[in-house]
Amino acid sequence: MVFSQSTRGVFKMSGYFKTIGDLERATYGIGSDNLLKATGATTGIHAGHALATPGGDATLHNLIYGQKVWSMINREINALSILPKKPWKSSGWRIMKERAIGGTADTFSVSDLDDLGGTAENICLREGGLGRGVFPLDPLRRAKIFTPKNLLVHRGDVCISCNEIYVKDSGRHSSKEKNFIELNYNYAWNGGGSSSSAEFLKYVSAIPEPVKSQLLDCGFIDRALLNSCVDESEVLKRFIDERVVGFEGNSVLASVWDLVNHSSFAPAIRISPYGVETPPIEPGSDEILHKYSGKNSPIGMWKKYGFACDCIFAYSIPFDIDVGDQALVIRCAGQLGFGPKETTNFSIDGDILSIKSLPVGCLSISLPRENFKSILSSVGLSADVANRLFPKIREVNIKARRDLIDSLQEPVCGAKAELYKALVYEIELIENSSIG
Repeated sequence: MVFSQSTRGVFKMSGYFKTIGDLERATYGIGSDNLLKATGATTGIHAGHALATPGGDATLHNLIYGQKVWSMINREINALSILPKKPWKSSGWRIMKERAIGGTADTFSVSDLDDLGGTAENICLREGGLGRGVFPLDPLRRAKIFTPKNLLVHRGDVCISCNEIYVKDSGRHSSKEKNFIELNYNYAWNGGGSSSSAEFLKYVSAIPEPVKSQLLDCGFIDRALLNSCVDESEVLKRFIDERVVGFEGNSVLASVWDLVNHSSFAPAIRISPYGVETPPIEPGSDEILHKYSGKNSPIGMWKKYGFACDCIFAYSIPFDIDVGDQALVIRCAGQLGFGPKETTNFSIDGDILSIKSLPVGCLSISLPRENFKSILSSVGLSADVANRLFPKIREVNIKARRDLIDSLQEPVCGAKAELYKALVYEIELIENSSIG
Protein backbone atom coordinates (compact mmCIF):
# COMPACT_ATOMS: atom_id res chain seq x y z
CA MET A 1 0.00 0.00 0.00
CA VAL A 2 1.03 3.60 -0.60
CA PHE A 3 0.42 6.24 2.12
CA SER A 4 0.30 10.00 1.89
CA GLN A 5 0.36 12.63 4.66
CA SER A 6 -2.70 14.83 5.11
CA THR A 7 -2.59 18.48 6.22
CA ARG A 8 -3.19 17.36 9.82
CA GLY A 9 -0.09 15.18 9.80
CA VAL A 10 -2.07 11.94 9.79
CA PHE A 11 -1.09 9.25 7.31
CA LYS A 12 -3.92 7.92 5.17
CA MET A 13 -4.15 5.18 2.55
CA SER A 14 -4.20 6.56 -1.00
CA GLY A 15 -3.83 3.44 -3.17
CA TYR A 16 -2.27 0.07 -3.80
CA PHE A 17 0.53 -1.35 -5.88
CA LYS A 18 -1.53 -2.98 -8.62
CA THR A 19 0.89 -2.95 -11.53
CA ILE A 20 4.59 -2.98 -12.28
CA GLY A 21 4.13 0.67 -13.29
CA ASP A 22 3.00 1.46 -9.73
CA LEU A 23 6.13 -0.23 -8.39
CA GLU A 24 8.35 1.71 -10.79
CA ARG A 25 6.79 5.04 -9.83
CA ALA A 26 7.32 4.27 -6.16
CA THR A 27 10.90 3.12 -6.76
CA TYR A 28 11.97 5.92 -9.09
CA GLY A 29 10.02 8.73 -7.46
CA ILE A 30 8.43 9.87 -10.71
CA GLY A 31 7.58 13.57 -10.49
CA SER A 32 10.26 14.43 -7.93
CA ASP A 33 13.93 15.27 -8.22
CA ASN A 34 15.29 12.65 -5.85
CA LEU A 35 18.18 11.22 -7.86
CA LEU A 36 21.35 12.43 -6.18
CA LYS A 37 23.98 13.51 -8.67
CA ALA A 38 27.09 15.59 -9.17
CA THR A 39 28.44 15.53 -5.58
CA GLY A 40 30.75 12.67 -6.25
CA ALA A 41 30.93 9.01 -7.18
CA THR A 42 29.67 6.19 -4.98
CA THR A 43 30.35 2.49 -5.20
CA GLY A 44 28.22 -0.52 -4.34
CA ILE A 45 24.44 -0.80 -4.10
CA HIS A 46 23.69 -2.45 -0.79
CA ALA A 47 24.53 -0.08 2.08
CA GLY A 48 25.79 3.42 2.96
CA HIS A 49 28.93 4.23 0.99
CA ALA A 50 31.80 6.57 1.33
CA LEU A 51 32.37 8.92 -1.56
CA ALA A 52 35.32 8.17 -3.73
CA THR A 53 36.30 11.84 -3.59
CA PRO A 54 38.26 13.21 -0.60
CA GLY A 55 36.17 14.73 2.19
CA GLY A 56 32.98 13.15 1.00
CA ASP A 57 29.88 12.47 3.07
CA ALA A 58 29.84 8.80 4.09
CA THR A 59 26.07 8.87 4.69
CA LEU A 60 25.21 9.87 1.13
CA HIS A 61 23.34 7.30 -0.93
CA ASN A 62 22.81 7.32 -4.68
CA LEU A 63 19.38 6.12 -5.73
CA ILE A 64 19.70 3.50 -8.43
CA TYR A 65 17.41 2.83 -11.35
CA GLY A 66 17.04 0.83 -14.50
CA GLN A 67 18.60 -2.58 -14.93
CA LYS A 68 20.10 -2.79 -11.45
CA VAL A 69 16.77 -2.00 -9.78
CA TRP A 70 15.11 -4.81 -11.65
CA SER A 71 17.94 -7.16 -10.83
CA MET A 72 17.46 -6.38 -7.12
CA ILE A 73 13.65 -6.64 -7.31
CA ASN A 74 13.89 -10.04 -9.00
CA ARG A 75 16.03 -11.29 -6.09
CA GLU A 76 14.13 -9.62 -3.25
CA ILE A 77 11.26 -11.76 -1.99
CA ASN A 78 9.76 -9.03 0.16
CA ALA A 79 9.53 -6.58 -2.74
CA LEU A 80 7.46 -9.01 -4.75
CA SER A 81 5.21 -9.78 -1.80
CA ILE A 82 3.37 -6.44 -2.27
CA LEU A 83 2.00 -7.53 -5.67
CA PRO A 84 -1.31 -9.41 -6.10
CA LYS A 85 -0.97 -13.20 -6.31
CA LYS A 86 -2.77 -15.84 -8.30
CA PRO A 87 -2.14 -19.58 -8.36
CA TRP A 88 -0.26 -21.14 -11.24
CA LYS A 89 -1.71 -24.11 -13.11
CA SER A 90 1.65 -25.85 -13.28
CA SER A 91 4.70 -26.10 -11.05
CA GLY A 92 8.43 -25.76 -11.58
CA TRP A 93 11.34 -23.36 -11.24
CA ARG A 94 12.84 -20.63 -13.37
CA ILE A 95 16.56 -20.50 -12.65
CA MET A 96 18.52 -17.30 -13.27
CA LYS A 97 22.10 -18.23 -14.08
CA GLU A 98 23.39 -14.66 -14.38
CA ARG A 99 22.35 -11.02 -14.14
CA ALA A 100 20.28 -9.56 -16.92
CA ILE A 101 22.21 -8.04 -19.80
CA GLY A 102 21.22 -5.44 -22.35
CA GLY A 103 20.38 -6.26 -25.95
CA THR A 104 23.64 -5.05 -27.43
CA ALA A 105 24.29 -7.78 -29.97
CA ASP A 106 24.85 -6.61 -33.53
CA THR A 107 23.06 -9.60 -35.12
CA PHE A 108 19.38 -10.39 -34.97
CA SER A 109 18.31 -12.86 -32.35
CA VAL A 110 14.82 -13.53 -31.03
CA SER A 111 16.27 -13.41 -27.53
CA ASP A 112 16.92 -9.67 -28.00
CA LEU A 113 13.17 -9.15 -27.64
CA ASP A 114 13.28 -9.77 -23.89
CA ASP A 115 15.53 -6.78 -23.29
CA LEU A 116 13.03 -4.42 -24.92
CA GLY A 117 9.93 -5.44 -23.00
CA GLY A 118 8.83 -8.34 -25.20
CA THR A 119 8.65 -12.09 -24.76
CA ALA A 120 10.02 -14.90 -26.89
CA GLU A 121 9.49 -17.86 -24.58
CA ASN A 122 10.19 -21.48 -25.45
CA ILE A 123 10.61 -20.86 -29.19
CA CYS A 124 13.26 -21.41 -31.83
CA LEU A 125 13.66 -20.88 -35.57
CA ARG A 126 14.07 -23.87 -37.87
CA GLU A 127 12.97 -25.25 -41.23
CA GLY A 128 9.61 -26.99 -41.45
CA GLY A 129 6.97 -28.00 -43.97
CA LEU A 130 6.24 -24.32 -44.73
CA GLY A 131 9.88 -23.28 -44.90
CA ARG A 132 11.51 -21.31 -42.10
CA GLY A 133 9.18 -21.14 -39.11
CA VAL A 134 8.82 -20.88 -35.35
CA PHE A 135 8.72 -24.05 -33.24
CA PRO A 136 8.57 -24.84 -29.50
CA LEU A 137 11.88 -25.76 -27.90
CA ASP A 138 10.26 -27.93 -25.25
CA PRO A 139 7.03 -29.67 -26.38
CA LEU A 140 5.94 -30.04 -22.75
CA ARG A 141 5.84 -26.28 -22.11
CA ARG A 142 3.70 -23.48 -23.53
CA ALA A 143 5.29 -21.19 -26.11
CA LYS A 144 4.64 -17.46 -26.10
CA ILE A 145 5.49 -14.45 -28.26
CA PHE A 146 4.69 -10.91 -27.20
CA THR A 147 5.73 -7.87 -29.23
CA PRO A 148 5.20 -4.75 -27.08
CA LYS A 149 3.76 -1.47 -28.30
CA ASN A 150 7.19 0.16 -28.35
CA LEU A 151 8.34 -2.30 -31.04
CA LEU A 152 5.35 -1.79 -33.34
CA VAL A 153 6.50 0.44 -36.19
CA HIS A 154 4.15 2.50 -38.40
CA ARG A 155 4.38 1.45 -42.01
CA GLY A 156 5.19 5.01 -43.05
CA ASP A 157 8.31 4.94 -40.84
CA VAL A 158 9.82 1.97 -42.70
CA CYS A 159 12.18 3.06 -45.50
CA ILE A 160 14.82 1.51 -47.71
CA SER A 161 18.14 2.67 -49.10
CA CYS A 162 20.75 0.62 -50.94
CA ASN A 163 18.79 -2.57 -50.21
CA GLU A 164 18.85 -1.92 -46.45
CA ILE A 165 15.68 -1.32 -44.43
CA TYR A 166 15.82 1.45 -41.87
CA VAL A 167 13.34 3.16 -39.54
CA LYS A 168 13.15 6.90 -40.01
CA ASP A 169 13.55 9.09 -36.94
CA SER A 170 9.95 9.87 -35.96
CA GLY A 171 10.51 10.10 -32.21
CA ARG A 172 8.45 6.96 -31.59
CA HIS A 173 11.41 4.64 -30.91
CA SER A 174 14.65 4.71 -28.97
CA SER A 175 17.89 3.94 -30.77
CA LYS A 176 17.95 0.43 -29.25
CA GLU A 177 14.36 -0.20 -30.39
CA LYS A 178 15.11 1.09 -33.89
CA ASN A 179 18.15 -1.16 -34.03
CA PHE A 180 16.10 -4.22 -33.10
CA ILE A 181 13.33 -3.41 -35.61
CA GLU A 182 15.85 -2.83 -38.40
CA LEU A 183 17.70 -6.05 -37.62
CA ASN A 184 14.41 -7.97 -37.57
CA TYR A 185 13.17 -6.67 -40.91
CA ASN A 186 16.50 -6.80 -42.70
CA TYR A 187 16.66 -10.43 -41.57
CA ALA A 188 13.24 -11.00 -43.19
CA TRP A 189 14.09 -8.86 -46.24
CA ASN A 190 17.36 -10.64 -47.00
CA GLY A 191 16.03 -14.05 -45.94
CA GLY A 192 13.64 -14.33 -48.87
CA GLY A 193 11.07 -11.61 -48.18
CA SER A 194 12.28 -9.18 -50.84
CA SER A 195 12.75 -11.88 -53.49
CA SER A 196 9.25 -13.36 -52.98
CA SER A 197 7.64 -9.88 -53.10
CA ALA A 198 9.61 -9.01 -56.24
CA GLU A 199 8.70 -12.33 -57.87
CA PHE A 200 4.98 -11.69 -57.27
CA LEU A 201 5.13 -8.20 -58.77
CA LYS A 202 7.16 -9.39 -61.77
CA TYR A 203 4.65 -12.14 -62.43
CA VAL A 204 1.45 -10.06 -62.21
CA SER A 205 2.94 -7.24 -64.30
CA ALA A 206 3.88 -9.76 -67.04
CA ILE A 207 0.52 -11.55 -67.17
CA PRO A 208 -0.92 -11.51 -70.71
CA GLU A 209 -3.56 -8.82 -71.19
CA PRO A 210 -6.45 -11.28 -71.74
CA VAL A 211 -5.67 -12.98 -68.41
CA LYS A 212 -5.36 -9.60 -66.69
CA SER A 213 -8.84 -8.75 -67.95
CA GLN A 214 -10.19 -12.05 -66.59
CA LEU A 215 -8.64 -11.42 -63.17
CA LEU A 216 -10.01 -7.87 -63.07
CA ASP A 217 -13.49 -8.94 -64.15
CA CYS A 218 -13.54 -11.55 -61.37
CA GLY A 219 -12.28 -9.08 -58.76
CA PHE A 220 -9.28 -11.31 -58.04
CA ILE A 221 -6.68 -8.53 -58.25
CA ASP A 222 -6.42 -4.75 -58.13
CA ARG A 223 -5.48 -2.76 -61.21
CA ALA A 224 -2.74 -0.98 -59.24
CA LEU A 225 -0.99 -4.32 -58.62
CA LEU A 226 -1.11 -5.20 -62.30
CA ASN A 227 0.57 -1.90 -63.16
CA SER A 228 3.29 -2.06 -60.50
CA CYS A 229 6.87 -1.11 -61.37
CA VAL A 230 9.30 -3.66 -59.98
CA ASP A 231 11.72 -1.23 -58.36
CA GLU A 232 13.06 -1.08 -54.81
CA SER A 233 10.31 1.19 -53.45
CA GLU A 234 7.48 -0.90 -54.98
CA VAL A 235 9.00 -4.14 -53.72
CA LEU A 236 9.23 -2.61 -50.22
CA LYS A 237 5.58 -1.53 -50.42
CA ARG A 238 4.55 -5.07 -51.34
CA PHE A 239 6.81 -6.47 -48.59
CA ILE A 240 5.07 -4.22 -46.04
CA ASP A 241 1.57 -4.94 -47.42
CA GLU A 242 2.18 -8.64 -46.78
CA ARG A 243 3.08 -8.02 -43.12
CA VAL A 244 1.01 -5.17 -41.66
CA VAL A 245 -1.49 -5.61 -38.84
CA GLY A 246 -3.99 -3.11 -37.47
CA PHE A 247 -3.19 -1.51 -34.13
CA GLU A 248 -5.06 1.45 -32.62
CA GLY A 249 -6.24 2.57 -36.04
CA ASN A 250 -2.77 2.37 -37.64
CA SER A 251 -1.11 -0.10 -39.99
CA VAL A 252 1.97 -1.38 -38.18
CA LEU A 253 4.65 -4.01 -38.49
CA ALA A 254 5.05 -6.28 -35.47
CA SER A 255 8.62 -7.47 -35.02
CA VAL A 256 9.14 -11.23 -34.65
CA TRP A 257 5.62 -12.00 -35.88
CA ASP A 258 7.07 -11.81 -39.38
CA LEU A 259 8.67 -15.17 -38.59
CA VAL A 260 5.39 -16.99 -37.83
CA ASN A 261 3.71 -18.79 -40.74
CA HIS A 262 0.01 -18.87 -41.64
CA SER A 263 -2.76 -21.42 -41.20
CA SER A 264 -6.44 -20.69 -41.87
CA PHE A 265 -7.27 -23.09 -39.04
CA ALA A 266 -5.00 -21.56 -36.39
CA PRO A 267 -6.13 -18.84 -33.97
CA ALA A 268 -5.43 -15.22 -34.85
CA ILE A 269 -2.91 -13.10 -32.96
CA ARG A 270 -4.22 -11.14 -29.99
CA ILE A 271 -4.23 -7.35 -30.16
CA SER A 272 -4.21 -5.59 -26.79
CA PRO A 273 -3.48 -1.99 -25.69
CA TYR A 274 0.00 -3.24 -24.78
CA GLY A 275 0.99 -4.91 -28.05
CA VAL A 276 0.58 -8.10 -30.07
CA GLU A 277 0.73 -11.55 -28.51
CA THR A 278 0.02 -15.22 -29.09
CA PRO A 279 -3.31 -16.63 -28.03
CA PRO A 280 -3.15 -19.51 -25.52
CA ILE A 281 -1.28 -22.37 -27.19
CA GLU A 282 -1.38 -25.87 -25.79
CA PRO A 283 2.07 -27.47 -25.34
CA GLY A 284 3.23 -29.57 -28.29
CA SER A 285 5.93 -30.04 -30.89
CA ASP A 286 4.04 -28.67 -33.93
CA GLU A 287 5.05 -25.44 -35.64
CA ILE A 288 3.52 -22.30 -34.12
CA LEU A 289 1.07 -20.83 -36.65
CA HIS A 290 -1.49 -18.06 -36.71
CA LYS A 291 -4.28 -16.93 -39.00
CA TYR A 292 -3.12 -13.92 -41.03
CA SER A 293 -6.63 -12.64 -41.72
CA GLY A 294 -10.19 -13.49 -40.71
CA LYS A 295 -12.63 -14.87 -43.32
CA ASN A 296 -9.96 -15.36 -45.96
CA SER A 297 -10.27 -17.23 -49.25
CA PRO A 298 -7.59 -18.95 -51.39
CA ILE A 299 -7.71 -16.15 -53.98
CA GLY A 300 -7.76 -13.51 -51.23
CA MET A 301 -4.64 -15.04 -49.66
CA TRP A 302 -2.90 -15.13 -53.06
CA LYS A 303 -3.79 -11.50 -53.74
CA LYS A 304 -2.68 -10.30 -50.27
CA TYR A 305 0.27 -12.57 -49.48
CA GLY A 306 1.32 -14.16 -52.76
CA PHE A 307 0.73 -17.81 -51.76
CA ALA A 308 -2.15 -20.27 -51.98
CA CYS A 309 -3.52 -22.32 -49.10
CA ASP A 310 -6.58 -24.18 -47.89
CA CYS A 311 -9.22 -21.81 -46.54
CA ILE A 312 -12.73 -21.99 -45.13
CA PHE A 313 -14.51 -19.74 -47.66
CA ALA A 314 -14.63 -18.94 -51.38
CA TYR A 315 -16.44 -15.77 -52.47
CA SER A 316 -18.48 -14.96 -55.55
CA ILE A 317 -17.26 -12.94 -58.50
CA PRO A 318 -19.29 -9.82 -59.42
CA PHE A 319 -22.62 -10.60 -61.09
CA ASP A 320 -26.12 -9.29 -61.87
CA ILE A 321 -29.01 -11.73 -61.89
CA ASP A 322 -32.73 -11.13 -62.43
CA VAL A 323 -35.07 -12.58 -59.85
CA GLY A 324 -37.39 -13.41 -62.71
CA ASP A 325 -40.96 -13.14 -61.48
CA GLN A 326 -40.27 -9.79 -59.82
CA ALA A 327 -38.81 -6.49 -61.00
CA LEU A 328 -35.70 -7.02 -58.92
CA VAL A 329 -32.02 -7.46 -59.78
CA ILE A 330 -29.53 -9.05 -57.38
CA ARG A 331 -26.12 -7.40 -57.79
CA CYS A 332 -23.00 -8.79 -56.14
CA ALA A 333 -19.94 -6.53 -55.84
CA GLY A 334 -17.59 -9.51 -55.53
CA GLN A 335 -15.66 -8.47 -52.41
CA LEU A 336 -13.30 -11.16 -51.15
CA GLY A 337 -14.71 -11.16 -47.64
CA PHE A 338 -16.64 -8.89 -45.34
CA GLY A 339 -14.57 -6.16 -43.66
CA PRO A 340 -14.51 -6.06 -39.82
CA LYS A 341 -15.64 -2.40 -39.76
CA GLU A 342 -18.55 -2.95 -42.16
CA THR A 343 -21.88 -3.05 -40.35
CA THR A 344 -24.01 -4.47 -43.15
CA ASN A 345 -23.34 -6.68 -46.14
CA PHE A 346 -26.34 -5.82 -48.29
CA SER A 347 -28.76 -3.01 -49.10
CA ILE A 348 -31.74 -2.43 -51.38
CA ASP A 349 -32.24 0.64 -53.52
CA GLY A 350 -35.31 0.64 -55.75
CA ASP A 351 -35.26 -2.53 -57.80
CA ILE A 352 -31.62 -3.46 -57.04
CA LEU A 353 -30.55 -5.67 -54.12
CA SER A 354 -26.79 -5.01 -53.63
CA ILE A 355 -24.62 -7.60 -51.86
CA LYS A 356 -21.03 -6.68 -51.06
CA SER A 357 -19.61 -10.14 -50.40
CA LEU A 358 -21.28 -13.50 -51.03
CA PRO A 359 -19.81 -16.88 -49.98
CA VAL A 360 -20.34 -19.47 -52.71
CA GLY A 361 -18.08 -22.15 -51.25
CA CYS A 362 -17.33 -23.27 -47.72
CA LEU A 363 -16.10 -26.22 -45.69
CA SER A 364 -19.54 -26.05 -44.12
CA ILE A 365 -21.56 -27.49 -47.02
CA SER A 366 -24.84 -25.73 -46.29
CA LEU A 367 -23.56 -22.32 -45.15
CA PRO A 368 -23.40 -20.50 -48.54
CA ARG A 369 -26.95 -21.46 -49.54
CA GLU A 370 -28.36 -20.68 -46.07
CA ASN A 371 -26.60 -17.32 -46.03
CA PHE A 372 -28.09 -16.48 -49.44
CA LYS A 373 -31.55 -17.52 -48.21
CA SER A 374 -31.16 -15.27 -45.18
CA ILE A 375 -30.28 -12.24 -47.32
CA LEU A 376 -33.23 -12.78 -49.67
CA SER A 377 -35.58 -13.43 -46.77
CA SER A 378 -34.61 -10.02 -45.30
CA VAL A 379 -36.09 -8.32 -48.38
CA GLY A 380 -39.19 -10.53 -48.55
CA LEU A 381 -38.05 -13.17 -51.06
CA SER A 382 -38.87 -16.81 -50.40
CA ALA A 383 -36.53 -19.75 -49.86
CA ASP A 384 -37.77 -21.16 -53.19
CA VAL A 385 -36.31 -18.13 -54.99
CA ALA A 386 -32.95 -18.64 -53.23
CA ASN A 387 -32.93 -22.37 -54.04
CA ARG A 388 -33.64 -21.60 -57.70
CA LEU A 389 -31.00 -18.88 -58.12
CA PHE A 390 -28.11 -20.13 -56.01
CA PRO A 391 -27.11 -23.10 -58.24
CA LYS A 392 -26.88 -20.67 -61.18
CA ILE A 393 -24.58 -18.39 -59.15
CA ARG A 394 -22.37 -21.34 -58.23
CA GLU A 395 -22.06 -22.46 -61.84
CA VAL A 396 -21.09 -18.96 -63.01
CA ASN A 397 -18.37 -18.90 -60.35
CA ILE A 398 -17.00 -22.34 -61.20
CA LYS A 399 -16.90 -21.52 -64.93
CA ALA A 400 -15.00 -18.24 -64.35
CA ARG A 401 -12.32 -20.06 -62.36
CA ARG A 402 -12.02 -22.92 -64.87
CA ASP A 403 -11.66 -20.42 -67.70
CA LEU A 404 -8.77 -18.80 -65.83
CA ILE A 405 -7.12 -22.16 -65.24
CA ASP A 406 -7.38 -22.93 -68.96
CA SER A 407 -5.80 -19.55 -69.75
CA LEU A 408 -2.94 -20.11 -67.31
CA GLN A 409 -2.17 -23.71 -68.28
CA GLU A 410 -0.64 -25.78 -65.52
CA PRO A 411 2.55 -24.12 -64.21
CA VAL A 412 5.40 -25.90 -62.49
CA CYS A 413 6.43 -23.51 -59.75
CA GLY A 414 6.66 -19.87 -58.65
CA ALA A 415 4.03 -17.14 -58.42
CA LYS A 416 2.08 -18.51 -61.40
CA ALA A 417 1.78 -21.88 -59.68
CA GLU A 418 0.37 -20.22 -56.54
CA LEU A 419 -2.42 -18.56 -58.56
CA TYR A 420 -3.19 -21.87 -60.25
CA LYS A 421 -3.40 -23.67 -56.88
CA ALA A 422 -5.59 -20.93 -55.40
CA LEU A 423 -8.10 -21.35 -58.23
CA VAL A 424 -8.14 -25.13 -57.73
CA TYR A 425 -8.76 -24.68 -53.97
CA GLU A 426 -11.64 -22.32 -54.74
CA ILE A 427 -13.32 -24.74 -57.16
CA GLU A 428 -13.07 -27.52 -54.58
CA LEU A 429 -14.78 -25.33 -51.96
CA ILE A 430 -17.59 -24.33 -54.34
CA GLU A 431 -18.16 -27.90 -55.49
CA ASN A 432 -18.20 -29.03 -51.88
CA SER A 433 -21.08 -26.63 -51.23
CA SER A 434 -22.88 -27.85 -54.36
CA ILE A 435 -23.59 -31.09 -52.53
CA GLY A 436 -25.97 -29.44 -50.09
